[in-house]
Amino acid sequence: MMTAAARPGADVLRDLGALRLGDIAPVDIRPIEVLWESAAAAGERAALAGPVLLRLVRRIPRHDLTAAGAEDRMASLTGRWRIVEMDLWDQEAIDLVEPGFITRWLSRGCRGCAESRRAGVGRGPDGDEEGVPTTDVRAYSLPDLLAWLERARRRGQVHHDDRQQCWQVLGHPEGSRVLADPGTFSSDLGDLMPRQEDMELFQQGNFVRMDPPRHRRLRGLVSQAFTPRTVAGLAPRIAEVTRGLLDASGGDRGERLDLIDDLAYPLPVMVIAELLGLPTSDRPVFRRWADALFDRGNVEPDTPLPRLSAQAVRRSAPTMREMNGYLLDRIRAARARPGDDLTSRLVQAEVDGHRLNDTEIVGFVGLLLLAGHVTTTATLGNTVLCFDEHPDTASQVRADPTLLPAAIEEVLRVRTPFPRLARRATTDAEVGEAVIPAGDLVVTWLTAANRDERVFGDPDRFDIHRPANPHLTFGHGIHFCLGAPLARLEARIALGILLERYREIAVATDVPVEHRDPWLMVGATRLPLDVRTR
Repeated sequence: MMTAAARPGADVLRDLGALRLGDIAPVDIRPIEVLWESAAAAGERAALAGPVLLRLVRRIPRHDLTAAGAEDRMASLTGRWRIVEMDLWDQEAIDLVEPGFITRWLSRGCRGCAESRRAGVGRGPDGDEEGVPTTDVRAYSLPDLLAWLERARRRGQVHHDDRQQCWQVLGHPEGSRVLADPGTFSSDLGDLMPRQEDMELFQQGNFVRMDPPRHRRLRGLVSQAFTPRTVAGLAPRIAEVTRGLLDASGGDRGERLDLIDDLAYPLPVMVIAELLGLPTSDRPVFRRWADALFDRGNVEPDTPLPRLSAQAVRRSAPTMREMNGYLLDRIRAARARPGDDLTSRLVQAEVDGHRLNDTEIVGFVGLLLLAGHVTTTATLGNTVLCFDEHPDTASQVRADPTLLPAAIEEVLRVRTPFPRLARRATTDAEVGEAVIPAGDLVVTWLTAANRDERVFGDPDRFDIHRPANPHLTFGHGIHFCLGAPLARLEARIALGILLERYREIAVATDVPVEHRDPWLMVGATRLPLDVRTR
């Protein structure tokens, strides 16, 4: 199959990529050792350690590695090679790996693979085995997240999670208490994040991560542009863009429509780009940034949050660097030739008698650009998915379009785009029946709060006729989502036009819907639809 001759690293990785788990017998892992020694002979073992381990690990069921990893981790530390941080799913965290370390994994993992294939079991998000087929890397779904949250709720609406190293807040009144008190629960998490120059530049104007009084001053610079009355003036443009995008999609000609590619992404990004004075022709670039920042692979539910933060900073840095550079160029152009847009207003605005500098405006504009479209994109997709799952409800909305706003609110409740918000306790604080010590990390689960049976009767039922729907999807308190009126208006107009234009809208059954990781964001990235015009 392979020889022990020394070959360049690219050849070694190519062979690894072609290697199937079935090629490795439980007691014969020689093919891997041959490849590994080839890399060593070529003097490239160190450079290949991360990619080799990553490719091998992805071919072994996760639960087999979990058992082997704990035992072998200490053994590896005494070997000639060392591991800086044992995170099996983060290539960047791996330094050098002892050859025998991989060998032991493979010999155990291959036996486990055969047993797992026979049993057809995998590991659920809380570590319990479930009767689902094993895959190389588990792709979690919204039902996985909901099940994990309900199991967590059994430990209390507020409790400390030793594995994630934070306080989990799951209840609606408890979450509202945390979000409404910025003096006790700070949004500034800077001291909990690793230092990275691109992130630090962006954070200078990111008022979402600021506390009063600076938060109030910066948010006040643009708050008037997003009031319901001001946003209402954008309705004709939103409708015009929606119709133009659907005209170009091919749906009227009986062709398949991808809701995300054809409407749900371009509509809100075009609207916010025009508000900011950015060229709408650059929307492929904006999407690439959003995908890089919100699609970071599967998040393991029990991973400590400090580790997740470190991983996020590392992975996001190149994207942040590119985005910062792009926005700086646009901000400097607006300062030289101001126009009638939000960016131009920001370069001329003053806070406490001082104008904002260019680096402060970067985070400001970047936040508005990203947050100004991702929630609408998710909500449009989530609404179509809910209507597809509940055709009777869709029929009611078609018969009575005045029900659409309530339907959108219910979608925001049951498919909350951003599932959680983090805060840091500034002093000892009582929340529910728990006392949270000063300095501890606090995570409010909006997804769980929106399904709190103390507030929402029959919380798992999709019901657009709820007498009240006080969901926390857009947050609560001083950090209530600035763009909520715009997101609601865009969703209402776009969905209204969809229902008016197409007499049938069905999620395609021959092509899979693709979703983001629900631990990061609940929304589709690909949503193929079969539509029929009236």
